[in-house]
Amino acid sequence: MQTGLLGGEPAPTVAPKTLADPEKQKLLLNFDKADVIEVTNQLFGEYLKVNYVIDQGVRGQISLYLEGEYNKQE
Repeated sequence: MQTGLLGGEPAPTVAPKTLADPEKQKLLLNFDKADVIEVTNQLFGEYLKVNYVIDQGVRGQISLYLEGEYNKQE
C-alpha cells in the first residue's frame, strides 16, 4: 500500500527551462495498459514530488498519452 498525503508543497526542484516560457518544461507521458499504481507513483511521486495515499483496493490499468510544454501547476 502506498501512503502519504495528496497536496502539500512539492520539494524544491530545478526544472529544465525552455525559451518559450521559463516556467514550462517539455513533458511526454506514454502509458499503454500500465498499472494504475505505477502511473500514480511516477506522476505524483517522481514528477510532482508530492505525497499521496492510494487505497489498497485500487487496481487497474491505464492508457495515457500526453505531450507538450507544461508547468507543474497545469
